[in-house]
Amino acid sequence: MKGFVFVLLLLAFLFSFGCTNKVSEDDSLKCISEIGKAYYPGTEKCCNGLKSVFPYELPDGTCIDPASDNRAGAPICAPCGNGKCEKEYSEDKCNCPEDCK
Repeated sequence: MKGFVFVLLLLAFLFSFGCTNKVSEDDSLKCISEIGKAYYPGTEKCCNGLKSVFPYELPDGTCIDPASDNRAGAPICAPCGNGKCEKEYSEDKCNCPEDCK
């Protein structure tokens, strides 16, 4: 009986430290590979090679702080980082400075 209780306690201890093979929340999201596709945050993500962007540059050239932005809309998956500033994918100097100078 003591051995049985010990095994149960050991198993409870191991599982409490995450010894199960859990899939992270990010790994469970649907991967969007289509350039320029809008997606729903929390259920989808951009695949490798694409970056989630939302237009943050105002017409006067200033940038909106994403943390304080409350505009409606969905981000899109853009090829940010390919050396070309592609406005058709909403890339701008605020959300893709590596391509848009």
